[in-house]
Amino acid sequence: MSIDPARPLQTLKLTGFLAPSQDKTWTRQERNLQLYDGISTFTVDRDGTTRIERQISMYQTNSAGLDDASYLDICTPETLERIRFEQRQMITQKYPRHKLAGDGTNYGPGQAIITPKIIRGELLALYQEMELKGWVEDYSGYDKQLIVERDVSDRNRLNWRDTPNLVNQARVFAGKQQFIV
Repeated sequence: MSIDPARPLQTLKLTGFLAPSQDKTWTRQERNLQLYDGISTFTVDRDGTTRIERQISMYQTNSAGLDDASYLDICTPETLERIRFEQRQMITQKYPRHKLAGDGTNYGPGQAIITPKIIRGELLALYQEMELKGWVEDYSGYDKQLIVERDVSDRNRLNWRDTPNLVNQARVFAGKQQFIV
């Protein structure tokens, strides 16, 4: 996941994991029940190789106690964490000792100053990089919804609210076959 947090883990070989004996292998129904209890599942190949079937988190309900699958698949929180890390790393490495001014401030060349507009541009450029990596999609939607502004209470603080559209995992394939005899 450190290389690509958005890529699903299904079918990955579980190295060093011994398969249970054939009579102890869980059925599809048993594995499905485990998923609903927040337990990740695996399958066993004919040669005894164990593979991840589905890696999930324990998250099943929101703070109101209602069913919520938004963080169920482990790739979702992992991708969101990676996006936040990339954003913070980019800003702290590129602008470690900068001053913060409002958009439209007339400051001289070479000044170590950032503005909301500059950081907004940086976040948009980073989003494009993450889109190329296959972590996110819909750049234009992200651009329209991204808000970057100075905090009203703390003028030394820059706030942003973004809504990344995560690339989803290809988990289910369905086809309909109609044939003529």
